[in-house]
Amino acid sequence: MAGWYTQDPAAAGRCPPRFTHLAWENALGLGGRIVQEAALLFARNHHLSFQVGRGGHNSAFTCIGPGPSRMEAGQSTQTRFSTSLLQAMIS
Repeated sequence: MAGWYTQDPAAAGRCPPRFTHLAWENALGLGGRIVQEAALLFARNHHLSFQVGRGGHNSAFTCIGPGPSRMEAGQSTQTRFSTSLLQAMIS
């Protein structure tokens, strides 16, 4: 997994937009499919940032932290944070 996407990369047919930064509150609103809610609450309550993605040199990842949420360069910044519109899947 190369970070947190707006939808399942395997089902999208093309690479969907990826978050480079995702605010704790937005991650909580998306549900616990990538990171458990308890871990997100702990990180937010203790002001901890962390990365979601695969390891290795030149790997893509998403930084979860205080925000603001941002998309990968060249992607729309108009993404709405709605659990009905966004899915986060582990590829």
